[in-house]
Amino acid sequence: MPNDMLYALQVLIAQPIEQQVPAYLEEPVFAVRAGVESVLPNLLGITAHHGLQGDGHEALMRVLRRSSTDPDLLSQGTHELFSVGDAPRRLVGLGQIQLDTLLGERLACFHDTLAERSGLTAQGAATLTAMVAPFMFAMIKRDATRDKALMSANVEHVLTGVKETLFERLSLRYWSALGLGSFKTHDARACAT
Repeated sequence: MPNDMLYALQVLIAQPIEQQVPAYLEEPVFAVRAGVESVLPNLLGITAHHGLQGDGHEALMRVLRRSSTDPDLLSQGTHELFSVGDAPRRLVGLGQIQLDTLLGERLACFHDTLAERSGLTAQGAATLTAMVAPFMFAMIKRDATRDKALMSANVEHVLTGVKETLFERLSLRYWSALGLGSFKTHDARACAT
């Protein structure tokens, strides 16, 4: 269900990232933990919002149509996925391509905001965001294609459900940094800062 997407992402990847990524990134544990807590709801919320807007929707559909956006990622083990060998590099490379497709030049603003809010370095924030992205896109694709083809209407249904459940978890700083203003269907004053 779309309503459980943030929780499902947290259960799937938050703990493995918090355990494995500090050594990989050479970042403090507290900064990685704060980064995970900030990146998951805000990246998902921005993706839902942007993915429901004309050009943003087309960009998201391009990401979801790629064979590399694979729901099977969600059932693979996360042991050492974020820390050893080629696995983290492949994951980060995929995430960077996906996020560049969706957000383009705005992505740098997201990274800067994450670094500021978490205490991660700019490079650490970019890498963490790219590590999370393939899981988020895989989950959106999985939920939009349950027993059906990948179609715009199905993606919109999933994103609408996600957007409605995330509102109180979002930081207006990300929205402002990306030039998105506010969560248009809600009162921006209710967003967390």
